[in-house]
Amino acid sequence: MYQLWSLSRILPGGNNSDQEQPNKIVLMVVMSFRNYQIRIFFLVVNEACRVYAEGIAVKAADLDIAGVMGMGFPPYRGGVMFWGDSVGSKYIYMRG
Repeated sequence: MYQLWSLSRILPGGNNSDQEQPNKIVLMVVMSFRNYQIRIFFLVVNEACRVYAEGIAVKAADLDIAGVMGMGFPPYRGGVMFWGDSVGSKYIYMRG
């Protein structure tokens, strides 16, 4: 969710007319913890897919085990590749 705020509304003594100072705008990005979590997971899934596509890992299950045991991926999600498969590639592509 993106919000635009005028500096005249933020700074003390400022006026509320955006027409007088159109070039003084601050872009504030407001994201929830869930959005950060999803974006980080998507990066991990993309990297795991790259490793699998290059033939570094033989099976997707190997990447699941490596993610859970090696980097602390949440085990209740089933591993990197399993979670990405359950979410769906279309959703990951749209959000990524």
